[in-house]
Amino acid sequence: MTIHIVTRCPLHQSFTSPVLVRTFLRSQGVRFSSWAAISRLLSRTTSAKLSKVSLQPPQPSLVPAHKERLEQSRYITADTNTSAVTLWEDLKQMRFSPLPALGLGFAGLIPFMAPPALMILVHTYYANIALAQTAYGACILSFLGGVRWGFVLPEGSKLKADWFNLGYSVTPSLVAWGALLLPPSLSSIVLMTGIAGSAYFDIAIKGYPPWFKGLRFVLSLGAVLSLWSVFICRFVLSTPADKAALKQIEKSFQDEEEQG
Repeated sequence: MTIHIVTRCPLHQSFTSPVLVRTFLRSQGVRFSSWAAISRLLSRTTSAKLSKVSLQPPQPSLVPAHKERLEQSRYITADTNTSAVTLWEDLKQMRFSPLPALGLGFAGLIPFMAPPALMILVHTYYANIALAQTAYGACILSFLGGVRWGFVLPEGSKLKADWFNLGYSVTPSLVAWGALLLPPSLSSIVLMTGIAGSAYFDIAIKGYPPWFKGLRFVLSLGAVLSLWSVFICRFVLSTPADKAALKQIEKSFQDEEEQG
């Protein structure tokens, strides 16, 4: 029969008191050799347990760092349960977006939206402005791929630095580079496809917080619509050279009428 008599020390560490065990066993008529061996064994066990108790207080310098990590994790939390697009729920989470992300994100739409607004306003298609928009779109597409890289690399990230995540992060930059090598019309189509496809995968796969997915959809939609508007303006609006040639033709007709 095994008997355990437990008491607590001021440190609230549970341990078996060999003195109490010895007294109890003596009252039960146990031989000295038996309870002496048990007493020595319990003494060694108790000493080992007490030696592991640390009386030093926690380092105060670690407390602010721990709070800072908790504050950061409140905004950057890996979405490990996403298996499909939950767009409506993500859009409702946009109200929890950090203010810098909202401000800088929507400010990044200005170079996308300004070219079509100008062309529609003056009824003229400017090839140089369209090229500037295309170059900016390629930069943004490369940046969107780098976001995935940034989520993977930090220590303690829930995303693994494997071939899928890192390979996915470099693919948009390759697509953007290839788009710049194509003619203007094809370049716009490739960029629109790249931005839309990248947005779909970012929303569908795990790894990003819901507010980021909602913001990602809105910004990507604005970028794609702006690129599409310039693409349409290329075919429905005249260029400055076309207008100059038209004026030259009209002037020649007027000169012929005056001479006739």
